Amino acid sequence: SVPVPEGSAHLLNQIWDAVPKTQRQNPALIGVYARRLLELNEMDECESLLRGALKRQWDHNLGLLYGFVRSADAEGQLKVAEGWLKSNPYSANLLLTLGRLAAANELWDKARTYLTESLSTRPSPEAAYALGRLLEQLDEGDAARAAYRRGLELSGDGTAEAPRTSISRQRAVS
Repeated sequence: SVPVPEGSAHLLNQIWDAVPKTQRQNPALIGVYARRLLELNEMDECESLLRGALKRQWDHNLGLLYGFVRSADAEGQLKVAEGWLKSNPYSANLLLTLGRLAAANELWDKARTYLTESLSTRPSPEAAYALGRLLEQLDEGDAARAAYRRGLELSGDGTAEAPRTSISRQRAVS
């Protein structure tokens, strides 16, 4: 992580305030601003920004970003995100976010359920990794390794089996 100069949050807010209001509704720009707020550890401000943007219009990328925010009211943050599930029940990104937020609230069973649902809705390396971390925390080593392995397979380009096959052949020849 790059050291952050003093006053960076203030400067960042000044820059954001100078952006025309119409552009401050752009999900891509909101995402850039929110990521910087996260880097500066401005969690409550980031949570408020993302919550407001997502209330106006659902955006899968902003919904995913919301899962990285650790606001002072972690329980309230989870409840807000669970409210979005009513209108976005099949959003793998939202389910991943809910899993991360439930884990942050130490609601292990709920976190496992959300992460598993995210993986079954749309398998992704990110969801597999989050599930692996959760399972590791719960001292479920074998299940964690299986989740990490699935994440690695999902992150490949479809040739995940090729190395294993060639290694098997090398052993057979030796």
